[in-house]
Amino acid sequence: MQSLVRPAVAHASAGVRREGIKLLGLLLMCGTNALTEETVQILRTAADVDPSEPVKCMALRALGDAAMLYGPKALDARRDMPVPKKGIHVRFDDDDDDDEREE
Repeated sequence: MQSLVRPAVAHASAGVRREGIKLLGLLLMCGTNALTEETVQILRTAADVDPSEPVKCMALRALGDAAMLYGPKALDARRDMPVPKKGIHVRFDDDDDDDEREE
């Protein structure tokens, strides 16, 4: 992981990053105990902020495959921030509206 995957996912070339993400996804599918907080963080970060669409697609594919194999809860258990237990509550403040509700 340290000598092959990390340098690949941080490489300047989008093609190399894509192949590094693909390799990480394959490691997850092999059941090599690769499902760690670091792995999930790498995949979610690539899916969210990588400037290359093919890299994002590969990261999302790897996350989807891992969710199918291990279950979504296994991925959520390895996130940086906890998942809200009762849903997400959003409040929009509007100057014209005096009603304050949580949805």
